[in-house]
Amino acid sequence: MTDALREIGIEESSTGQIGSFPDVPVPKESYADEVDDYLKYKKLEKLLEHFDVMEEYIKLETRNLEKELLHAQEEVKRIQSVPLVIGQFLEAVDQDHAIVGSTT
Repeated sequence: MTDALREIGIEESSTGQIGSFPDVPVPKESYADEVDDYLKYKKLEKLLEHFDVMEEYIKLETRNLEKELLHAQEEVKRIQSVPLVIGQFLEAVDQDHAIVGSTT
């Protein structure tokens, strides 16, 4: 079988593996670098997905907080506004207390 492989240009390497081409130099670290690069790529891809999810969450939370701010500002305006009910003094109970009736 090795004679047939030699005829088509495939020779057994010094490590005993069949399939290495003698005229193409393959550094030993190239496969490890590819694996490392691939793992780096996958980690960065996961990190990007995580950042995308965080970005969507922050955008949604920002919108909710803006709505909440508007409601709080309206509540402050309502509290600061002139009261619509006018009280009428009816009777003094003592020095510090009195009975007041409303107009509505």
